[in-house]
Amino acid sequence: MPRIMATLLDDKLVSVRLRDRPEFLLRLAEFLQSYGAADRPSLVLQARQAPDADARSAIDVNDREMQKRFLAGVQTNNGWWQGFHSMIAPRPTFHGIAGLPARDHPGWAAEVHRDCHFVAGIWRFPEVPVRDASVLALADFYADMFDDFFQLVASTLQATSAPPRYEVTATLLGVPELHYVTESRLGGRRVVAPLTINTLQWPVAAANVGTPEWMSLATQMGEALTGAYADMPRRQ
Repeated sequence: MPRIMATLLDDKLVSVRLRDRPEFLLRLAEFLQSYGAADRPSLVLQARQAPDADARSAIDVNDREMQKRFLAGVQTNNGWWQGFHSMIAPRPTFHGIAGLPARDHPGWAAEVHRDCHFVAGIWRFPEVPVRDASVLALADFYADMFDDFFQLVASTLQATSAPPRYEVTATLLGVPELHYVTESRLGGRRVVAPLTINTLQWPVAAANVGTPEWMSLATQMGEALTGAYADMPRRQ
């Protein structure tokens, strides 16, 4: 079993955080293994309909209009996950469909599942020079990925006057392999040494999709990412 995946499945912090919502952990493991990303650092975001939602529903992953909304992603100037705008036709998956930037060796992926589960992740990170070596780094702008993912869920669902309540979480794997890079207040870049924690696992939180509360939650989760490195996110 790849080392990062083994660490994830054995990580007590992750298992306790997701103990009451095991499907988040199961979908995370399936997602990473499906794209060959189980052995590398990855940032993965997930959302699914809350168990206490007023009405349980399903998503018709074969609906062409829904597919168009999902594959269109969101507008962004970021080239790392490209607003989750798919460059290929919807690819069938075990649980639903995926949007990808390329057919082979994609650097990110987004999926929508029949049971209203959304998952998106990236395993492409910048390389920065540190002491005559090149290292992988988590850039501060990765906090923007939370906004884009939350907008993707909202635009795909096209919430009506009764927006559905969704639970969300996120996971950063392979943390000790990632430096952190941000803009220095004195100009140039500031590179921070990796954290020693194996995995950053966000607590499960809930909000009604498409509401101000929904996007506020995205902001809070992005701030948690940079806050782990004693930094604040740079907003687009």
